[in-house]
Amino acid sequence: MGLDAVREAIIADAEEEAERTVSAAREEAERRLEEARNKAELDVEAARSAAMVEADTRLAMERAAVRREARRAELEARARIRRSLVESAVKAVSDRRGSREYQVLLDRLELQVQAQLGQGAETTRDPPEGGVIGQCGNRRLDYTIQAVVERVVDAMGPEIEELWN
Repeated sequence: MGLDAVREAIIADAEEEAERTVSAAREEAERRLEEARNKAELDVEAARSAAMVEADTRLAMERAAVRREARRAELEARARIRRSLVESAVKAVSDRRGSREYQVLLDRLELQVQAQLGQGAETTRDPPEGGVIGQCGNRRLDYTIQAVVERVVDAMGPEIEELWN
């Protein structure tokens, strides 16, 4: 299985989870916003007789707080989705240990280590965490499954953002 296929599988699995998580976060934020709006309207009516300016200021502060909370909840949801995506991908690759595709992946990672560190580099093929680790002098390359998946997800950049939309 090539990296493109793994990447597509990762994206497909993550899209479903992302849709559910982001939808739940948005619903919660909308509910909180509605509760805050209701509370703010009552505050404004009660404060109108005492001081219209004070009520307007409080309303603005509450709305800003709700927006900050909604944004925080959305960012937390995105972080959870990203962690889940990485965990799913690591598991998917780890589950293929021993397969021909996994051996091809290890071969490619070893070639990458040699290309980056030079032919004198020492490599550890398939350590307990999977993948390849390379070292040449005081330089070290981490191509463990976790590290490779993290790099792939980071490299996806804008494509990952599509999960939130």
